[in-house]
Amino acid sequence: MAFERVLTRNVGKPEALTYKGYRQLGGYEGLAKALKMEPDAIIDEEVGRFVTWMQSREIIPTVVALRQRFEAIRLAELSRQEHKLSNLPPEARARLDEITHLIVEKLLLTPTEQLKSVNDETMIMAYADALNRLFSLAAEEKAPTGAQAPRKVSSR
Repeated sequence: MAFERVLTRNVGKPEALTYKGYRQLGGYEGLAKALKMEPDAIIDEEVGRFVTWMQSREIIPTVVALRQRFEAIRLAELSRQEHKLSNLPPEARARLDEITHLIVEKLLLTPTEQLKSVNDETMIMAYADALNRLFSLAAEEKAPTGAQAPRKVSSR
């Protein structure tokens, strides 16, 4: 779930320094809305936002594990190609490292945002389970540092 910057969205805008300018930028809209609502409605709305936020937090360990998995693959491939890259000057090697890192970040950006925006707890758990199975994330978390996760052998 993407959160809107409310308190800081107008920081640095000179027009936000005056009452009139602040109002023109949407200042006090939340207050005006709250004053028209019943107290229970305000509480229900905020509890709903909090529950949604808490549910989105459940996917965070999976997102972190997925990012770690992709980064480990990236580093392993760079290491595997070390003999081919050894003749590159340090600047080129640093640029290659940066480019591959950016590729991984771009590949994971949209899926990460989508996962964090899911509001349904059942879907969150289903996505987390699917990612853990597809990328063997849970098995790697349990493996000792530096060890490869054991591969399951299919009996088909």
